[in-house]
Amino acid sequence: MTTELLKAGYPVRALVHREDGRSAQLKAQGAEIAVADLSDVERVADALKDVQRAYFCPPYDPYMIQGAVAFAVAAKEARLEQIVGLSQWLASPSHPSLSTRQNRLVDRLFSMTPGVAHTIVNPSFFADTYLVTIVTEAAKPAMPGRDSARPAAISRAQ
Repeated sequence: MTTELLKAGYPVRALVHREDGRSAQLKAQGAEIAVADLSDVERVADALKDVQRAYFCPPYDPYMIQGAVAFAVAAKEARLEQIVGLSQWLASPSHPSLSTRQNRLVDRLFSMTPGVAHTIVNPSFFADTYLVTIVTEAAKPAMPGRDSARPAAISRAQ
């Protein structure tokens, strides 16, 4: 996302957890780097100063809700116009996965943040994950007990 925005000529500030090779690469591409823990409201608010729109890509962390609350508070204080939030396809309050239930709560939280528009990006599978799955499945035998050296068909034109 950051790379594409920079290529299109948009100024980008990337909020990172720590400086490392990944943040150095973003900086080399022209992004401004802000370092903060997502649960630190003051540091996140500093990172959002003079920002109009933000893309929230939550970490896989059991305390992700705390970071989202801090982000929502900071977004409101910074008078953000919009949050684009990465969610999950099956996000619901009854899903067995903690991460998926938390994504649903974050969606609701951002939607209820006064004065800040919210767009939910709700992918089913990312293409890279989907293609890895197809290749892995295609390498397996079509049926148990069949010759594993024989490739399985992915699809067949009729």
